[in-house]
Amino acid sequence: MLCIQCAKPADSLYVEYSHGHIKLTDCAFCQQTVDKYVEFDGVLIFIDLLLLKPECYRHLVYNSFGINDNRIKKDWLGNIFHWDYLTRLWALLVAFEIYLAWAAIEQEQSQTYIQLPMTAAQYILHNLGPVQQYLFFAFQCTLDVLLLEFLTYWLINIFVNQVSFQIISRTILLAHGARLFPVLMLIWPYDSSLSVSAVQWAAGLYVVEAIRIVTNNSPLKIGLICAVVTIVKWVIVRYTMALFVTNFNWYQSVTFLVNEYRCLYIVLLYHLT
Repeated sequence: MLCIQCAKPADSLYVEYSHGHIKLTDCAFCQQTVDKYVEFDGVLIFIDLLLLKPECYRHLVYNSFGINDNRIKKDWLGNIFHWDYLTRLWALLVAFEIYLAWAAIEQEQSQTYIQLPMTAAQYILHNLGPVQQYLFFAFQCTLDVLLLEFLTYWLINIFVNQVSFQIISRTILLAHGARLFPVLMLIWPYDSSLSVSAVQWAAGLYVVEAIRIVTNNSPLKIGLICAVVTIVKWVIVRYTMALFVTNFNWYQSVTFLVNEYRCLYIVLLYHLT
C-alpha cells in the first residue's frame, strides 16, 4: 500500500470502527488522505482511469489488487497460472483482442480495392475453416499479450528500476482496456480501418502513460522502451505465426514477414492518398 498523492509507503488505507464505519488514514509524509478512492464509486474510478489520473492508477495498482496480500503467490509464474479475477479479466480482454484481430483482417480484405501481398493471416482466411482461423488468432493474440508483459517487465527492470511483475501486469491490464474501443467502431462502422489503427495507437500511448505513472519515470525513457517492445513483439509474433502456417519453412516464413511489412506500407499509403 502507498499514498496515492506522494507515492510513499503507507501502513493502512483506513481505520474501521464498529457498525462498518471507517475513517480514511492521513499520510505521514504529505499529510493528505492516503487513498481517497476507497470511498469512490466504481463509475467515478473508471472515468478517472480513462482520464489517466495518476492517483487513480496508484489506487488500482497498489491499493486495490492486493499486491501485498498473502493469498497471492509471490512468484510471477504462480501469478500467471493462479486463476483469480485478474486472470479472468485478462482472458476476457484477450477474447476481445481475438475478435478485433480477426475482424480487422477481414475488413482490410473487403475495404481495400488493391491487391495485397499474401500474409500468414490472409493465407489462413483463404485456405482454412472458421475453427482453424479462430485458433490461429487466439494463439497470435495470446502470444502478443505474453510478450508485451514479459518484454516490458524485463526492459523496465534493466533500464529503469526494479518493479515486480505483478505491478507491470496490472498496469498493462488497466491501460490495455483502451484497446477495446475499436469494438464500438465495428458495431458502428467507419469508412476505413485507418480509424481503428488510430485508436489502437492511442491505446498504445495509454500504456506508455500508465507505466510512466506507476514507475514514476520520464516519459521519454518509458516511450522508448514501449517502442522497442512494440517492434520486437510485432516481429516475433508475425514470424512465429508464419512458421506455423508454413510448417516451419524458414524461407517462406521470412517471405510472409516481409509481406506483412509491405501490407502495412501499402494500406497506409492507400488510405493517405
